[in-house]
Amino acid sequence: MTARIEPLRVRDAAAVGRLLADSHHDYPAYQALWPKPGVRARVLRGYLTAIARDAAVWGGAVLAKDGRDVVGATLWLPPGRYPLTWSRKLRMTSAMLRMVSAGPARAASFALLGARMARGNWTEPTWYLRAMGVHPDARRRGVGSLLLAPVLARADEEGAWCRLDISDPAGVHFLQRYGFMLCGTEVTVRGRGGAESASYLAMARPPG
Repeated sequence: MTARIEPLRVRDAAAVGRLLADSHHDYPAYQALWPKPGVRARVLRGYLTAIARDAAVWGGAVLAKDGRDVVGATLWLPPGRYPLTWSRKLRMTSAMLRMVSAGPARAASFALLGARMARGNWTEPTWYLRAMGVHPDARRRGVGSLLLAPVLARADEEGAWCRLDISDPAGVHFLQRYGFMLCGTEVTVRGRGGAESASYLAMARPPG
C-alpha cells in the first residue's frame, strides 16, 4: 500500500470519525458498554468525530490516505492538552447527548471511565494518544507504523513521554514493538448490570 501521511485538519473530522468507528466496532470496552452493533456504531461515529475535531486543533494528530480514501488516523494531544478543559468538553455536547440518548446509564459509565483515566499525575511533558485506528481492509500493510512515526520521532526530539489507555490485547502487543510498556494500572468498564466488562490498560513510552 502506498499510503501517505497528512496532518489531520478539522475538515477531515467526520471522515476520521467514520473510519475510527469502523475500526473500533469490536473494541472490547465499546462492546461492553454498547453491545448492540447498530447503537454502538451511531454512538461511536458522533463521539469519535468530536474528539477528532478537538485533536485537529492542537497539531500532532495525523491521518493516512490511500488515494482519496482515509485508511487510518492517530488522535494525539500534545503536552498540556490532556485532560480536556471544560470548555473543550462543552464543544462535544451534541456527541455526548447522542450517547445519553442511547442509554443514560451507559453514558454515565463511559464518563466515569474517562474521568478515572484522566487522573494521571504526569510531571513530565507527555503526548497522549486518544485514539488510533486503521480501516479493516488496510491492516497488516504498515499503515500503523506510518501513523505512529511522526509523533514518536517528535517526542524523542522534545524529550517527552508518550502515553495511552488501551482495551484491546492485540493492540498491546503491537505498541510494545514501538517502545510502549504496560504501567501496571487498570481501569475496568462494566456494561448494564455488570454482565459485560472490559479493562483499559495504561501504557507509556519514555523518550529516546
